[in-house]
This record gives sequence, C-alpha cells and structure tokens, in this order.
Amino acid sequence: MTEGDYFIGWPEILLGIIPEGGGTQRLTRLIGTHRSLVAILEGKPFTPGEALANGASVPCR
Repeated sequence: MTEGDYFIGWPEILLGIIPEGGGTQRLTRLIGTHRSLVAILEGKPFTPGEALANGASVPCR
C-alpha cells in the first residue's frame, strides 16, 4: 500500500458526519490516543507512509 497513490482517513468528518465501522477504535489501539485524536478531529487524510511512521502497522497474514 505504501507504493501506491492511496490515503487513509475519514472524509465523512469533513462533512460533519460521525465516522463508523470501528476504524476510530482500531486506530487508537494502533497509534495511541493523542495521535489518533488529532487525526480524527482534523479529518485530514494521511499517506500510508505517514501512518507507518506514526506506528500504524498491521502484520500481514
């Protein structure tokens, strides 16, 4: 995923819609409360490389 033109984020936040589907809880467990709170409240998408730098790595199965 880091080699493509992808982004991670919640575009619905910018529309004033509360995100659903468990992504917010999963992100908090992966990168911590402060970093995930900033990402969720700002609604700014980030690249997979930035996610990896923040500690959001999931082992491949």
